[in-house]
Amino acid sequence: MMEPLISVILPVYNAELYLSEAVDSILNQTVNDFELILIDDGSTDGSLSIAQAYAKQDERVVLISQPNMGLVETLNKGISLAKGRYIARMDADDISLENRFEEQVKLLEKGYDLCGCHFHLVTESGKLHNSLVVSTDSEFQSVILTRAVPFAHGSVMMRKSFLLENDLEYCLGEYSSAEDYYLWINCFKHGAKIGNVDKYLFLYRDFELSLSKVNSKKNIKDAQSISRKFIKENYKKIEGDIKRRLSKKTNLNIFEQEQLAFFLFNTLFKRSLTETKVYFHFIKADIRIISFFRFVRFIFLYIFRL
Repeated sequence: MMEPLISVILPVYNAELYLSEAVDSILNQTVNDFELILIDDGSTDGSLSIAQAYAKQDERVVLISQPNMGLVETLNKGISLAKGRYIARMDADDISLENRFEEQVKLLEKGYDLCGCHFHLVTESGKLHNSLVVSTDSEFQSVILTRAVPFAHGSVMMRKSFLLENDLEYCLGEYSSAEDYYLWINCFKHGAKIGNVDKYLFLYRDFELSLSKVNSKKNIKDAQSISRKFIKENYKKIEGDIKRRLSKKTNLNIFEQEQLAFFLFNTLFKRSLTETKVYFHFIKADIRIISFFRFVRFIFLYIFRL
C-alpha cells in the first residue's frame, strides 16, 4: 500500500458494543485514500475479535494489539506509526459522517494545521439529543483555548508534519487527564493555524458514566491549571484577538459567547480598573455579543465548579 493521504488513529479498549459502527463510518468515507490504525489496548471483551475481522476484510485496516498502556501512550504510538500526510482522530464509540474527511482535507489544504467540525451529541443508543456549533474563526481560537478545546477530540484532523517538526505529542506527565487540551495549547504556542469546518460532520456519543465524567474532578483541576497558565502567558495576544473580533461587528455564536464570557470573568478582577472598563465597554458596545443572563450564568457555574 502506498503512503496514504490520511492516517486514522482509533484506540480500542472494551468497545465491542460500538466499534463496528465507528469503523464502518470510517470505511465508508467519500475519501478512501487512508489507513485505519486500530490499536487494541488490552481489551478484555470481544473488541479484538471485531478488529481482527475488519483487518482481514479491508487492506486499509492496520491492527495493533498490545497490553494495556492507557489512552495517552496509545495515541502517541498511533502518531509514531502514522504514514499519512494528515492524522485523523477517531474514538471507538463515535461516528464520522461520510464526508468528514473530504471536508477537513479541503480546509487543511488552505493552510490550516488542525481542524475539527460542528458535531451532534447522541445518547448511548444513538438518539440525537443536542447539537454543538464550534468556532470557525481561526483568529478567535486563542479565546476558545482559555477555557475549552476548540472541537470534539475524536473529530480532529491534523497535519502530521506540524506535529513532527515541533516535537508535539499527547502529555504523559502532570496534565495527563487533560491530554487533548494540553496538546492543542502546545500546538497554539508553536503557531498552529486552528480552525473548524462549518458543517456538522461528527456524532459524539455522550455517556453518563464515561471515563471522562468519572475522572471529571481530576480533569477539571488539570484543565483549570492549564487555562490559568495559558491566560497568563498569552493575555496580550488573547486581548488583541478579542478586539479584532469585536471590531468586525459580526455576531458570535453561542459557543464563542460562552468562552468570551468566561475569559472576561476570569480576568476582570485580576486586571487594572482601566482594562476592566475597556471590557465592560465591549460588552455594552454590542449587546448581541453577551447577554446579561448568559454572563451571570457563567459566573455562577465557574464559582461553583471550583
